[in-house]
Amino acid sequence: MADESILGTRLPRVDGPAKASGEFVFPTDVTVPGMLVGKILRSPHPHALIKGIDTTAARAIEGVFAVVTAKDFTMRVYGQDIADETVLATDKVRFIGDEVAGVAAIDGAAAEKALAAIRVDYEVLSALLAPKEALEAARAAKPVVVHQAKPNNIAMEYHINRGDIEAGLKESVHVSDATYETPRIHQAYMESNCCVAHWQPDRKLTLWPSTQWPSRSREDIAEVLGLEVSQVRVIQNGIGGGFGGKFCPKNALLASVLTMACGRPVRLENTLAEDFEAARPFVATQIRIKTGVRADGTIAARQLETVVDNGPYSASGAGCLSVASSRGNNLYRMQNVKSDGVLVYTNLVPTGAYRGYGNQALAFAAESEMDRIARAMNWDPADFRKNLATRTGDVTVDGWRIGSAALVECIDWAVKASDYHNRRPAEGPVRYGKGMACGTHVSGNIVSYKHWDGSGAIIKLDRDGKAHLFTSEPDIGQGSYTALVQIAAEAIGVNCADVAVHENDTDITPFGVGATGSHITTVGGNAVKNAGQNARRELLAWAGRMVNLTPDNLDLRAGQFYLKAQPDKPVLTVAEVASDYYVKNYIPLYVTGTYRTPGYTDKATKYGSPSPAYSFAGHVAEVAVDMETGRVRVLNYWAAHDVGKAINKMALEGQIEGGVAQGIGFALTEEMHIEGGKVQNGDFLDYKCPVAGDMPNIYSHFVEPIDPLGPFGAKGIGELAFVPVAAAIANAVADATGVRFTRLPITPFRVVEGIKNQRL
Repeated sequence: MADESILGTRLPRVDGPAKASGEFVFPTDVTVPGMLVGKILRSPHPHALIKGIDTTAARAIEGVFAVVTAKDFTMRVYGQDIADETVLATDKVRFIGDEVAGVAAIDGAAAEKALAAIRVDYEVLSALLAPKEALEAARAAKPVVVHQAKPNNIAMEYHINRGDIEAGLKESVHVSDATYETPRIHQAYMESNCCVAHWQPDRKLTLWPSTQWPSRSREDIAEVLGLEVSQVRVIQNGIGGGFGGKFCPKNALLASVLTMACGRPVRLENTLAEDFEAARPFVATQIRIKTGVRADGTIAARQLETVVDNGPYSASGAGCLSVASSRGNNLYRMQNVKSDGVLVYTNLVPTGAYRGYGNQALAFAAESEMDRIARAMNWDPADFRKNLATRTGDVTVDGWRIGSAALVECIDWAVKASDYHNRRPAEGPVRYGKGMACGTHVSGNIVSYKHWDGSGAIIKLDRDGKAHLFTSEPDIGQGSYTALVQIAAEAIGVNCADVAVHENDTDITPFGVGATGSHITTVGGNAVKNAGQNARRELLAWAGRMVNLTPDNLDLRAGQFYLKAQPDKPVLTVAEVASDYYVKNYIPLYVTGTYRTPGYTDKATKYGSPSPAYSFAGHVAEVAVDMETGRVRVLNYWAAHDVGKAINKMALEGQIEGGVAQGIGFALTEEMHIEGGKVQNGDFLDYKCPVAGDMPNIYSHFVEPIDPLGPFGAKGIGELAFVPVAAAIANAVADATGVRFTRLPITPFRVVEGIKNQRL
């Protein structure tokens, strides 16, 4: 039966063979005849006025086809949520790495020579290298500001106020108040930002970019460049990882202005150093969290004060601030919440999103506090969380309508599987600890993008019965195409091997929001499901005509039609029906499907239910801490996730293993070191990501409550797998050492310092 053979099966990735054989095409593999090499001149100063740019010598260099500055184009101001950036700097540079000029040349050597020949006259300004410094500088007698339009150096404020926070604090028997800090970190995707751009004679701009949202890239780029949408075509092959770091269209925009300047195709590929210097790493945060708890262990009040370091351009900063200021409020039951946040302009590397936006930063603060409060009030940390857990049918303090929730079941599994309440004895200087953390995340967050924020899908049935799926959602390495093939096959009633999914090409595929907000399984999956069900309906109707029966008398399973009265005897195949349809209509069977997130959030109060479904997780980490060297090693990791109906357990396990790996880096090693505005560790030798030897044993478990709005009951897991990890590790380190660390990463130096200070 189809339900047993497709949903929940461990189907290998449909793009696996091409990737394993090296045939898979990434943007850096794309070549176009006559293609030039693009290079960018970047600012050496964190903050300076541009007094003049002389490109005369650069333009005269042999092999140079184009040199562009802001004066060569109409520089429209753009931004994902806040319009504060131009393609090239106009009158001012705002960070080391800011794009000042671009060159297209016959090869890299000529392009580099041209860059060296460009003369820029700067007037250096005071640089603001920390949020606190930026806020104070804006209030000084002679204020220093990053953008004149924002004289307080605040890009955005965020406020929610529900219930009565003061009354909640008064009825509390225990109040915890602490501040947590997380650093600017890089998403550490393997392929740097790259785009091949080709401006053709018919005024058509074709792009092969690194992007997580092809449809939105097309519309955004058209708007910034003053083109009609139909003049821009975005073709997405794979991208070498994204994790939220490839939303920004800057690389594609720069490639576009270069190809439009010279009429030749141009490849603009960042070096790794350029990506560290000028792409969009994850924001740094400072979160003060004050929690009041009643004698019965319920949360009487939660107050948050969040400061997010935006850098000079906002990109995903607004989203990161809003998520870091609120997401965790919906994990547990509470009524009185106050949250105030600011997104601060600085002259550091501009920032962006990272797998969970700011949810992982808030989880580090909030789940560390949950652990500390439980221990202070003599609660078992697991029982403390279970008593507060959001459950199916709840409407949370922010208005989330919970159609399904299995947080309690996740905690129960993690406790049992990890033997949470038992600890290893110390061995010499090594202490062992276990820590728990939980998380929740949206699954198809509304993003309110221009005209709509849903997803579309097209299915074509060839006369041999093979289905071709054209989805508007990308696969950025997470395996979404495989899950969508399974959903399509299930909805139609055919085998997965009979469904082919095609690369995203905005001239062919419909609109889709893209890989953001754990969107693809729920929103993209529902669109594919709807298209598949439309195909099934059409096939059943046509098969009924062929056998002179109404569709109600037929069933379709695994590519064959059956009489319901004789369920074991096939009467037709999909190939026979599709062929007959084609012969009679002179065209293959085409169907479409769409889905739009039914969520909403009030802009003023931030109250509402932004997602059709919500995922939950309970994690436990076991660590060993060397009390002399400060080295922390994660030994074992247990991760239970409420995923709704599991579409592909192999893919889900992969998501968890990747999330745990990134969470270990966030917790223990990763931090962008920036001095004087200059990144000091812009490569994978000095920027310490976990490697294979750092990985613990990882044990995954899935709880599968059927969500009423997920496709076949499924929910997303992409971002949530990362969210609780750092908090679980921090709680385990606290369990082992007796020291609560409130700043990430928990490096050996900080561990030793923390232990030493505790002994004083």
